[in-house]
Amino acid sequence: MALVCKGPVGGELPLSTRSMYASLKSFVALLEAMGTNSLEMLQSRLLLTVFEIGHAMYPSAYISAAANMRAAVSLGINATCKNLRKAFRDPRKVEEARQTWRGIVITDRSDLAPRDAHQMIFVLKQEPVESEDWAKVEVDSFTRLAHASQLLDRVLVHIHTTKSNPLFDSVEAVQILKSLTSFLVTFQSGDSDPPHPLSDSALALCRSAMLETLEVGSHMNITDNEYCIRTSINILKSLVHEIARGAEISPPVEMMTLSVFLPHCIYKAAMVCLGDARVTGCVDPESLIQPLKDLLGYLGMRWVAAKRYLAKVESS
Repeated sequence: MALVCKGPVGGELPLSTRSMYASLKSFVALLEAMGTNSLEMLQSRLLLTVFEIGHAMYPSAYISAAANMRAAVSLGINATCKNLRKAFRDPRKVEEARQTWRGIVITDRSDLAPRDAHQMIFVLKQEPVESEDWAKVEVDSFTRLAHASQLLDRVLVHIHTTKSNPLFDSVEAVQILKSLTSFLVTFQSGDSDPPHPLSDSALALCRSAMLETLEVGSHMNITDNEYCIRTSINILKSLVHEIARGAEISPPVEMMTLSVFLPHCIYKAAMVCLGDARVTGCVDPESLIQPLKDLLGYLGMRWVAAKRYLAKVESS
């Protein structure tokens, strides 16, 4: 926990933080070599993975996310609640194990750093609430985050399949967009305060999923698909503007609460603007991208990954 709370200094992790990270990784490797596997160790591994994702430590983050899944399966915490009660007699431990498993799945699904292929996905055993029911039920923020990560996973698998197969599954694409739209609406409904765009991880993942889906949809060369392409572009414009301006009209937020999944969402919005003149209206995209660059610069004070993304945007 102390490691995850460490932030960069001058845009880079100080030597003391890197030394602490290396020591903890070595200790985990030593325990693993001794055959140790426990719920507490899994929680430590999960925090290490969050640290690696947030500070763009690759390929360590990829390897850690996959190892966490296998360690969790080996311990048996991916089981149903009924079976967990047999493994852990204390009800509090059962809930702790369930939430740890969900956290491990979320980090595995939600690591969006650029790569050639999507990682292998393990199915979450607990059945998620369907998107159509979200407006009708009261859910905690962690359950919402788990559902957002599942939607993002569905999007990435669909995109990977689409790129590998020339036959575009329009029915699946429409279903995904409906699910994403339905889920996004829930962030603006209800009696509770709306989520903060800089600290709500579920909102960041859902927006990332929407950006990924719409970007692919806006470039599909299909007969009689002009209306769908125009619609995708219009939604993209609106979403990018919402992301860019959202932080400006929101109240201040503690630096430590900045979402680890937000930098990629901001980066993706900027790259969409740079890569498609239709989104910016065929004008210089700099005025639209500058707020996104400012956001990445701000996030870079908490997560090094944001600084790396900012450098990619500027080099583009």
